[in-house]
Amino acid sequence: MHIDHFAQLAIWTFGVLVLLAGAYARHRFGAATRQQCLEHMFIVLFFAYPLVSPVVISTFICRTIGGTSYLVADFTLQCHTAAWKLAATWASIWTVVYLVGFPLLLCWGLRRRADALAFVAEPYKDDGGIVRFWEVVEFAKKFFLSSALLAFPEHASTRISLAVVATAPLDELEAWVRESFGAVRAGPATPPESD
Repeated sequence: MHIDHFAQLAIWTFGVLVLLAGAYARHRFGAATRQQCLEHMFIVLFFAYPLVSPVVISTFICRTIGGTSYLVADFTLQCHTAAWKLAATWASIWTVVYLVGFPLLLCWGLRRRADALAFVAEPYKDDGGIVRFWEVVEFAKKFFLSSALLAFPEHASTRISLAVVATAPLDELEAWVRESFGAVRAGPATPPESD
């Protein structure tokens, strides 16, 4: 059974909203404190982030074939149709509010040392340095690795190189790349054709 990309977008985004509503309902009806509610919401948003972000971002990536624009994530769907415009509008809202807004809100809360976010910075036991912002850095890496790389063609060396660079310190990367790929010569700029 094929579930098209627009349906996947709806399932993932509304799924997150249902889980957030459930956490809020527990607080509203007295089953959880405000702090527990915020922690549950944070956990939902934190773990859903790398799963939802590629679905949201891939809504905007289209490719023209034979004069018709198709969604790269699902070539059964055409871009610039009424359905795509609705999905792109919904994905735009999620991009601003969740993919960009949630890490910024987290950063702002950590900067203000908001009591509601104490559980996020607590494991780092830092007195005021930049360590407490580690989760924001991790969000940026998750977003980059799960979404931003979608903008590059699948077989492009740029996509692979950026993924490697985003995951390790530069000194380690340089030594590893030289050791592992020093003997590899440059190949064709286009991906091989598949049968």
